[in-house]
Amino acid sequence: MQAIFTRYSTELWFAALFSGAANLFILASPIFMLQVYDRVLPSRSEPTLVVLAVITLLVLLAMAALDTIRGRLLLALGQRLDHELGERLASALLNPVTRGAGGSPATMRDLGTVTQFLSGPGPQVLFDAPWLPLFMVVIFIMHWSMGLLALAGAVLLLGIAWLNERSTREAVAEGGAAQSHALRYLEAATRASEAVVAMDLTGRVIVRWRSLADRATVAQARVAVRGGLLAGAAKYTRYALQTLMLALGAWLVIDQHLTPGIMIAATILLGRALAPVDLAVGSWRSFVEARLAFARVLLALRSASSVREATLLPTPRGTIAVAGLELGPAAGPPVLADVSFTVEPGECFGIIGPSGSGKSTLLRALAGVVAPKSGTIRLDGAELAVWGSTQRARHCGYLPQGVHLLPGTIAENIARLAAGDDAGVVTAAQRAFCHELISGLPRGYETVVGEGGELLPPGQRQRVALARALYGQPRVVILDEPNASLDGEGEQALTAALRAIRTAGITVIMAAHKPSLMSLCDRLLVLGKGTAEAPAPTAEVLARLSVRSPQRTADTGSGKLEAQQ
Repeated sequence: MQAIFTRYSTELWFAALFSGAANLFILASPIFMLQVYDRVLPSRSEPTLVVLAVITLLVLLAMAALDTIRGRLLLALGQRLDHELGERLASALLNPVTRGAGGSPATMRDLGTVTQFLSGPGPQVLFDAPWLPLFMVVIFIMHWSMGLLALAGAVLLLGIAWLNERSTREAVAEGGAAQSHALRYLEAATRASEAVVAMDLTGRVIVRWRSLADRATVAQARVAVRGGLLAGAAKYTRYALQTLMLALGAWLVIDQHLTPGIMIAATILLGRALAPVDLAVGSWRSFVEARLAFARVLLALRSASSVREATLLPTPRGTIAVAGLELGPAAGPPVLADVSFTVEPGECFGIIGPSGSGKSTLLRALAGVVAPKSGTIRLDGAELAVWGSTQRARHCGYLPQGVHLLPGTIAENIARLAAGDDAGVVTAAQRAFCHELISGLPRGYETVVGEGGELLPPGQRQRVALARALYGQPRVVILDEPNASLDGEGEQALTAALRAIRTAGITVIMAAHKPSLMSLCDRLLVLGKGTAEAPAPTAEVLARLSVRSPQRTADTGSGKLEAQQ
C-alpha cells in the first residue's frame, strides 16, 4: 500500500493543499457575519457593507474553485488508478500462475468500487476532518464555554462514527463476500449454460444462486438498518448542537459576555466543523466497502508484481529439460511427482497415460501456465521463469485440450491479436495445413469466430488453434489432444503438419490417445499413478504396453495405445 500512495503522492498532496486552502477560506463567512453584526449595523455604514460583501463573495468563489479543482484531481486520480492498476490486474487474472493468489474477475469490480469512491464525497471527509481542531480553537478563542460545547459535540459525533464502523464492519465484509460468491456461482453456471438448459437445471441453478444472493441481501440490510439509525442520530446531534450553540451564544449576549456577531459566527463555525464528521457517518458504508475492495485489489496485485519481464535471451534451439518436477494443488497431494526427462531439439516427444494421470497438467506446466510445486523446467538451460512470458510465448506454441478462441476474426486469432502481419498469418495456416479450409469460408480469414470460437465447428476451431500455435517462429510446440475434435480430413492435415514441423527442426511435445498419431513420436513418456516411467523409443513402449494388456487390446479393437489409455 505504501508503494501505491508513493506512486500517486503528487495528486494526493495537491488535493490536500487545495483542501487546506478551501477550509481556510470557509472562515470568510463567519468573519463576514461577525463584521456585519458588530461593525456594519451599529455604524450603519453602507460602503463598509458593500466592501465586506464583495470580498467575502470573492473568497467564497475561490473556495468553490478550489473544491472543484480538488474534485477534478481526485477524479483524475481515480481514472489513473483504474488505467494503471486495471492493466496489472487483468494481466494477473489472465495468467493461471498468478490468478489463484486472491484474484478473480470480481477483483475488477473491486477496482471500480475504489475509483467510484474517489470520485464521490468520501475523500472530502478524509481531507476536511484534519481541519476540525482549527475550528475548535477558533471557537474557544471566541468563548471558552462555546468551545467546550463544540468539543463535546465533536467527541459525541466521533463516537457515533466509531460505533457505526464497529457495528457494520462485519456485516459489510460478509455482504461483500456473499455477493462475490453469488456472482462467481452465476458466472460458472453461465459458462455451463448449454448443459444447464439441456438437462433443465435452470430452476435449480436460480434457486441456489438466489440462496447465495439472499445472504448478501440480508447482510446489506443489516448494514442499512444500523447505518441508517446511526446516521439519523448523527444528523439529529449536529442540528441539536447548532441549536444549543445558538442558545448559549444568545445567553452570553444577554449577559453581555459576547456580541451578536460572535454568536452567529460561532454557530456557523460549529456547523462547518462538524460537517465532515456528519458526512463520515452517512457515507461510512461506502468507505468500508472501498477499503475492503482496495485490500482485495492489493492482494491480487501482489501476485501480479511477481511477474516481470526478463532479459532478452538468444533464440533457443528447443531443448526442454525437466528435473524432479512435482505438480498439483498447493494444499493437496501432488498429481505428478519426481518427473524427469529431456527432449532434444527437433524431437517429437509423446506423453501417454490413462485419464487423470496428469498429461494435461504436465503439458500446461511445460507451456508455463501452471507453476510447479517443486522441480525445474528449463528451455535451453534457462528456467521458464527466466525467459519471461513474452519471450516464452514467442518461442513456444501451445494448443490446449479445451480450445477457446478469442472474439474476433480468424486472422486476429492466428496472429495472437497482433495487427498487420497478413503474411505471418497465412504462413502459420499453411504450416497447419488449414489454409485451404480457411480460404473456402465465405469471408476467409476475416470470418468472425464469436465468443470462444462458438461460430466455428469444433474441428475447424481446433485447426485454427493449431495455426495459432505455429504462428511466428516457435522452436517448441506443445499439443494437448490436437486431434480430439478432428474428422478424417482434419487428422490427415494434422499428420502432415506434424511431419512438416519435424522436418523444420521444431521440438514437438504431444499428448494424444490414437496410436496413428503417437506413432509419429520418436519417444514416449508413460504416466500412471502419479509417477512417470523413463522415456523410451516409441516402438519399444507400444510393444511393452501391448504385452501388459493384450485382452483389452483385443476387446476394444482400437490398437495398442488405446488399450493403455
